[in-house]
Amino acid sequence: MKIVNSLLILSFLFGANAVIGASASTCQIKQISQKIAKSELHSDFIQTKEIKALSRPLISRGKIWLSPSNKLIWQVSSPLKSTMVIGAGEMYQFDKNDLPVEIPPNAIANEISTLFFNLLSGNLESLKSHFTITKQCNEMGWSIKLSPIKNEFSKLLKTIELTGQVHIESILFEESRGDLTKIRLTALKEQAPQVLEKYLEVSRLDKKHSKESRLE
Repeated sequence: MKIVNSLLILSFLFGANAVIGASASTCQIKQISQKIAKSELHSDFIQTKEIKALSRPLISRGKIWLSPSNKLIWQVSSPLKSTMVIGAGEMYQFDKNDLPVEIPPNAIANEISTLFFNLLSGNLESLKSHFTITKQCNEMGWSIKLSPIKNEFSKLLKTIELTGQVHIESILFEESRGDLTKIRLTALKEQAPQVLEKYLEVSRLDKKHSKESRLE
């Protein structure tokens, strides 16, 4: 459950500088997904998690980057540094010293990481088999709400709500047990972060090593 909780705490998104109008042609899941997918994601974030058993919310800060190779890098810088690389069907984690952390096989964690990746990359159409998706648009932008159909996600999540204009600006996760996790972007940046690229290289080498080990 530690990995699942960390991914839910991850849960997660993006400054904007233009407004999507509320016309019928632009207020469609497909059109919104395309706009998210076309916008390069590199931003600072603030994550606030409200847990019923705690009197104060847990706050973390960091950076997020969706690379051109479709790898999502999520790095928490405070209160404790940790980095996660999420791709299609793969996940890597690094500790505060940037050393790889072995992640035990966990089907639920894989499902959550894939969900997170699809949300941030704008691949909303792929989630229709797992969620009921509703949308709302106005002059300020758009809002998308995902409610899980009776499946593995419904045991963990009650709803997911994305809001934005051109980019995703925030994501709110309401868990089935009543806890809330909100992520909002604080600074959308144009230049890709070189400091994060090293994690892609490590994950590529690890993937190559794993493939060679299976062939031996």
